[in-house]
Amino acid sequence: MGYSFLIEDMEWSYSRITSFADCHYGWFLKYLNDYPSVKNFYSEYGSFMHLILQKYFRWELKESDLPSYYLCNFASNVTMRPQKPSTYIGYFKDGLDYLSGLKWRETKILGVEREVHYKIGDKPARGFIDLEESDGGIIVTDHKSAKLKPRSNRKKPTVNDVHIDEMFRQLYLYSLPIKDEYGEYPRLLRFNTFRTGGFIEESFDLDTLHRTEDWATAEIEKITHNEDWSANDDFFRCKFLCDQRYNCEYYEANYGR
Repeated sequence: MGYSFLIEDMEWSYSRITSFADCHYGWFLKYLNDYPSVKNFYSEYGSFMHLILQKYFRWELKESDLPSYYLCNFASNVTMRPQKPSTYIGYFKDGLDYLSGLKWRETKILGVEREVHYKIGDKPARGFIDLEESDGGIIVTDHKSAKLKPRSNRKKPTVNDVHIDEMFRQLYLYSLPIKDEYGEYPRLLRFNTFRTGGFIEESFDLDTLHRTEDWATAEIEKITHNEDWSANDDFFRCKFLCDQRYNCEYYEANYGR
């Protein structure tokens, strides 16, 4: 049975496009059946760090307040547990170390966690831009809890290089509403990899934007006309990441509740 009639008028997002490849059935449960999402340790941790950075860039918390806020509110915001206690401890320490030493370069803040609506081709899309700044040109920043490695700059791209290129598609899509809002494209796109205390960044490139738009349009077309909604059984993703795991009969059969 085709579901294109349900998908045609969908409002898209980067995560809605990319999560289809993870598991067609999980996508089916979440976006076509509207089942509620289940949290996990990694999503809770990321959301908590985003909340703190949001408060910081909105001047609701000073730099000196960040460590104490983190310590006082960590347990109530990060209630889930990862697969290993050492992972929990490592993430906790990384967050505390980052916030204890945070010194952000002074810029003009244009937007913090701003919801944006735009078009991918003729399809409606939305997103939340973590941080928009100006230092004479617009900088778009996305906060990431993953310990990403910078590009290798090798002639033959590594697996990590390809992964970074794929991740930058999100920020290139966000450059579309940036252009709508400010009349110009960003000068710089970057990931704030707060668990490593660094940035992975690149100057905006118009050709890359066009390739990203072509990619997103093709993926939307693929999803719209998909007829294979089978599950993709992957132990770690199913057990610890999937936000539809408690709605999924495959998960219950393989891993219980």
